[in-house]
Amino acid sequence: MRQLSKPLLLLLLIIVLGTAGYVWLEHWSFLDSLYQMVITLSTVGFREVAPLSPVGRAFTIAIIIFGIAAVTYLGRRIIEFAIEGEMAGIRRHRKMTNTIKKIKEHYIVCGYGRVGRWVAHEFQREAIPFVVIDDNPDLERRMLEDGVLCIIGDASSDDVLHEAGVTRALGLVAVTDTDAENVFIAMSARALNPAIRVVSRADDERAEAKLLRAGVEGVIRPLQIAGTRIAHMLLHPATTGFLDIVTHSGVDELRIQDLPIGEKSPLAGLTIMGADIRARSGAMVLGICREPGTSHLNPPPDTLINPGDRLVVLGTRAQLAILEDIV
Repeated sequence: MRQLSKPLLLLLLIIVLGTAGYVWLEHWSFLDSLYQMVITLSTVGFREVAPLSPVGRAFTIAIIIFGIAAVTYLGRRIIEFAIEGEMAGIRRHRKMTNTIKKIKEHYIVCGYGRVGRWVAHEFQREAIPFVVIDDNPDLERRMLEDGVLCIIGDASSDDVLHEAGVTRALGLVAVTDTDAENVFIAMSARALNPAIRVVSRADDERAEAKLLRAGVEGVIRPLQIAGTRIAHMLLHPATTGFLDIVTHSGVDELRIQDLPIGEKSPLAGLTIMGADIRARSGAMVLGICREPGTSHLNPPPDTLINPGDRLVVLGTRAQLAILEDIV
C-alpha cells in the first residue's frame, strides 16, 4: 500500500483541484463539477454538464493530460505491485524447495490440522528440523506465517513424499483428518524408506490395528488420551500436577528423554550405581528399554547397562545436556 499511496494521492489531488476549478471557472455546483471531473478522467465520451467557456476548455485539456498521466502512473504501480508479489512468492517457493532438498535427518508432519500444528510447535520448540505436508492450499499462508517448511500436496503420493525427503528422514507423523489416509501415508512411507519411524493418530479403534499392520510404530488416539487425562485430573490431581511440571515450557523445564547407549559409551558395562548418573548430571534414571521391546521400569541399582540399551531419564534441559555429553 505504501507503493500505491503516492499515485493514489496524486489522482485524488487532481480530482479535488479539478472539481474546485470547475466550481470557480464555470460557476457550477459541486456535484456538477465532480461529475464533470469523473467523466473527463474516465474518457467515457459523455457530453459536458454545460457548454464550456474558452478558459474552461483549456482547463479541461489540462485536466485530461494530467489526469490520464496520473491514472497511467497508478495503473503501472498496480501492475508492478502484482508482479512483485508474484515474483516474491516464486522466490520464496524456490528458496523453500532448495532448503527442503538439502535437509536430512528430519521429520515429516503429514497434516496441519489442530494436532499437526501442535506437533510442529513442539518440533520448533525443540529446534528439530521438519517438513509439513498438507493438501489444503488455504493453509499455506498460515504455515508460512508460522515459519515452517511446507509442501502443498497429497502426503500419500510417492512424488510428494520424495519431495519432502522421505528417504533422508528419521521419522514421519501421520495426523491427517481421516484414518484411511493415515494408513495410506504410513504404507507409502514404509515402502520408500523401510527404516523410517512412523507415528500416527487414529480416531477409530479398528483403524489402530490397520495402522500397526501398515508398519506404524506408535498409534495415538487423541480422544482416548483427552478422556483419560480429564479423569486423572479429577481423581489424581497431584499426579496430574506433576505431569504438568514435567511438560511445562519454563526455563527449568523437566523433561523425560531416552538416550541410546552405544558400543563405545563409557556407561556400557557399568551398573546404574556404578555409572553414578544422578551425581554426575543430576538426571534420574526412570527405566531401561532393551531389544526386543523389553523395558525395565525403576531398575534396581545393580542393573547392568548394556550397549544397545536406551536409558529413560528425567531431568532439566541442562542436566540432560550434561548426560548426553557423558553418553
